[in-house]
Amino acid sequence: MESSNYQDNGTRPDMKVGTIHNTKYGTVMILSYVKWEEVVVVFTESGNIISCCMSQLRRGTLKDTTVVSPTPKDMETGAEYNTPYGKVVVITYYGWDKVSYLFPNTGTTGQCRADDLRSGSVRDKYGVRQDTVDSFIDSTRVLTNSTLAITGFHSKGKFTNNLYSVSCSKCSPDLVLHPVGFTTTKSNWDSGCIPCPCSNAYKWEEREVLIMMKRCLDKKGLVFKGLVGGEYLGANDTYVKVFCNTHDRVQETSSVSNILQGSGGCNVCATFKARRSALLKRWCFKEREVFYILKFTHKTWYSFIKTGICVLGENTSVECAIRHRYRGQGYFNYTYDIMYSLVGEYMDIANLEIDTQEINYENRVKLPHSFVGYTECYSEFFYEGESYY
Repeated sequence: MESSNYQDNGTRPDMKVGTIHNTKYGTVMILSYVKWEEVVVVFTESGNIISCCMSQLRRGTLKDTTVVSPTPKDMETGAEYNTPYGKVVVITYYGWDKVSYLFPNTGTTGQCRADDLRSGSVRDKYGVRQDTVDSFIDSTRVLTNSTLAITGFHSKGKFTNNLYSVSCSKCSPDLVLHPVGFTTTKSNWDSGCIPCPCSNAYKWEEREVLIMMKRCLDKKGLVFKGLVGGEYLGANDTYVKVFCNTHDRVQETSSVSNILQGSGGCNVCATFKARRSALLKRWCFKEREVFYILKFTHKTWYSFIKTGICVLGENTSVECAIRHRYRGQGYFNYTYDIMYSLVGEYMDIANLEIDTQEINYENRVKLPHSFVGYTECYSEFFYEGESYY
């Protein structure tokens, strides 16, 4: 109860009117008691009257805001100090050991205690510790087909992580595909993460994917004419407009992924490439064969050009070989005239047939009646400058 009376009436010995308290900012005297632990005091040197809590008086931390402490010589404007983040410069000394500072390299500003500057413990939140950079630069990692190296400090990344520039002996020389290079953090580097396409987990950008796709088309002699729909939806879901100079046609059947895998582009080119590959699987390379151009006429009203090849046996004429080829029931309603024929070894004749079929691909006709070889029928057929129709 005695303590409570002190607190209620302000009758504690150190709270009585006229009591003197010393603080590190000057001497104060209590003028009056307000309530509880609050009193009104006066700074004897400056005459400044303020209200405060008794705890400030007991600890000696009460400040006289009207008095400005003199600026120390080492805290004058322009004074420089070295820190792990680089040079820091004093801007203004506010008194009571408080200053504002500037990091010239990054433009970072802030406020701190003067002792923090003197000890070099001020931290640049947008900078990087130079002692860390120096020990990390020139680190290397050898992969199966390339070598990675840390070439220098790049920038401050998200969440204040430092980004470092990475050079790859395989990927970095391609400045068209990777003009800005690669970056990594120290933690990712130490954990084995690979920031370039040497990693299967590399995240390809749309720009990079389209550049690689155009390169694949250039190798095939095809021309990129834009994206179907005009929007990139991912390599698997985006289809491409491709123009083939050989067949003078635009196709939209290939996805970006197909082209990158080498299977997309011009369907006609792919078809005849497969046919040429199939020629090598046959064993009869030295057979004599005949390439022919025929004009077929149906007994009713229409005619068309039919081409093909067939085996030419010994002592067999071209006419007999062709007649033997078309003696089946499917040809009973047709008559034909031989417009052109050429005899040679199998490989030469087979290549000739494929070449002429590819050139005349757009002239194919769809017949009302199908028969064996009906896909080799044309409304008009061009060969060696001649037109057959």
